[in-house]
Amino acid sequence: MPHNNPGFDIRSRNIDDHWVFIEVKGRIHGAKDFYVTRTEILTGKNSGPNYRLALVSAHPAALKHDVCTSLGTWTSVKS
Repeated sequence: MPHNNPGFDIRSRNIDDHWVFIEVKGRIHGAKDFYVTRTEILTGKNSGPNYRLALVSAHPAALKHDVCTSLGTWTSVKS
């Protein structure tokens, strides 16, 4: 991971013109684990409700992929 990783992959604005930070994690369909860096956890905790984790489950033999997005806060996550 680059030392200058900001802790998110996408920065967007919501309808109220506030920044929303999105971290995207891809994994093969059926995988049980994914990894989140310390920087991503800290960014999530500091951004509160303006941080999203998007899990993309890739189906190797299909053109379709499932996406699940978190909408909660990271207050209970320990870094």
